[in-house]
Amino acid sequence: MATEYNLTVYTGVCRDSQDGTKQLTLTLPLRWANILSSVLALLVAVAGGGIWRIAACALHQIRVRHATQSDPLRQQVQTLLRNNVTAVSALVDAVRIMVAWA
Repeated sequence: MATEYNLTVYTGVCRDSQDGTKQLTLTLPLRWANILSSVLALLVAVAGGGIWRIAACALHQIRVRHATQSDPLRQQVQTLLRNNVTAVSALVDAVRIMVAWA
């Protein structure tokens, strides 16, 4: 037996003055909350991709500066860091290199 509740929820900005601190709380209708969540998830995904590109470039440059020998495995890792667009594709390629050299 399903019970239905008829609740009225205030939407908008409200102040919560609990424990002497004044905090703002934003309550959105379900439709707008879903849109906000989607936009925030998209921004996190874009930022994560940018962080990977910066980290891969930094690792590539560090490994180039400290190169004392030029073995094929090192060259493959350098190519992996230089050419992969996403962290997932880099991980897949790293596993393939590991299996090939095993």
